[in-house]
Amino acid sequence: MPIKYPDPFSYSTDGLSDQVNPYLAALREANTDGGLPLVFGQALVPYPGKWRELAAAYHQRREPYAKLVLEIGCHQGRTLLEMAAAHPDILFIGMDITFKRVVTTAQRAKAKGLNNVFVVLANAVALGQLFAAGEVDGCLIFFPDPWIKKARQAKNRLVDETFARQLSEVLVTDGFCWLKTDQLGYFENSAEQLDGVGLVRLDTPTPPLLGTNFTSTFEQRFHQKGLETYAGQWLRMAGAQGHLI
Repeated sequence: MPIKYPDPFSYSTDGLSDQVNPYLAALREANTDGGLPLVFGQALVPYPGKWRELAAAYHQRREPYAKLVLEIGCHQGRTLLEMAAAHPDILFIGMDITFKRVVTTAQRAKAKGLNNVFVVLANAVALGQLFAAGEVDGCLIFFPDPWIKKARQAKNRLVDETFARQLSEVLVTDGFCWLKTDQLGYFENSAEQLDGVGLVRLDTPTPPLLGTNFTSTFEQRFHQKGLETYAGQWLRMAGAQGHLI
């Protein structure tokens, strides 16, 4: 069940029956008893600007996280958890819009004993509300929905001018955006938007912070079929014009 609410703090599951979706009960429990590293709706209010501190407190860590990396569209967490296991001092936040994906990701993180993962049920169009300026060290967008079946669907794509400005705002100086897609048209359009807000495209294929070319399930499937994919990395340099106007 995907959520489309642009305001992440107003979303509520009140009025929905647990029979509507098998993941709904686990989602609600995460917000009430903290059984899973998962948050949504009104419970998100304290987090912007304090993700490192609140996530560290939840996981009972003695030391704060050195960095924060966000994956938009974390699906069921395979790539996110692989990165988290490789970089235990980095806080990895997975964001998605369906109950199944966020619950499954949080359950898998808990089962693996990863104390550097947190999961958010929210629409990424609200990125600027969910994170404070300069709070994010890196953002991964791997194979977002390209909306290509009809020309008018292009307006639904995540990476547009407004999103790119929000992204530039929440990134730290030298923070990165790592984008992968199987659609050349979407890649070229996204590149134009990211370039347009002052993010600088790099020649290196992998962010130095992560050091490995992590591949998603979608990317592996495309390569197995011999299909081409497109990837790029952008950096927020000092003075990037990321503020909203």
